Amino acid sequence: FYFIPNNITYILILQFFTSMFAGYVLPLLWSMFADIVDYQELTTGRRASGLIFSSSSMSYKLCWALGAAMSGLILAMFNYMPDVAQQSAETIFGERIMISLLPAVCCVLAFIGMMFYPLSDKKVKEISEKLEEKRERKKKKEEEKKKKKRKGEKKGKKKNFNETATTEIYTRHIVGSVRCGEETGGPPARRQAVAAGQPCGAADARCGFAGRG
Repeated sequence: FYFIPNNITYILILQFFTSMFAGYVLPLLWSMFADIVDYQELTTGRRASGLIFSSSSMSYKLCWALGAAMSGLILAMFNYMPDVAQQSAETIFGERIMISLLPAVCCVLAFIGMMFYPLSDKKVKEISEKLEEKRERKKKKEEEKKKKKRKGEKKGKKKNFNETATTEIYTRHIVGSVRCGEETGGPPARRQAVAAGQPCGAADARCGFAGRG
């Protein structure tokens, strides 16, 4: 537009190739964000995909706002008059710069920046493999923790069952001993048998504890 402003054929041809090469930028850009999320997860151990994609969306909106503001400022610098049908040569020159040289400079700067982009195809593949290994190790650790937890719960249930059964048996012995002592008179027969290290005998038989020491 700057060097051939009056030849519409060249302008259309250039616009065709510009659109063709710029068409893949948007889908490629979002796939690059996904690669950045994987790289960030590998380096920090945390996956912040929401933060990265929302920050990219915010940067889009910020650039659109700044671009609109800069367009107005540049037009004002070249004395653009909105109510005039025929602009001055200075204003036309500024408009030609805005749609030709200025975008070209921005594209060159973007190209230079992409030269320092570290995530090549090989690097992205290595990151994916490392993440898979890391997730497998984490999954195995979680499974081991669940197994240990289940074993601990089983042991706890068994221990509680044994303690409950022991308490119940001990309670039955005490109640039976008291009843035996009341029926035989004098010192409780159960206590005498326990002190002598022998079964309570007849008293146990009467109280339902036959054969127990």
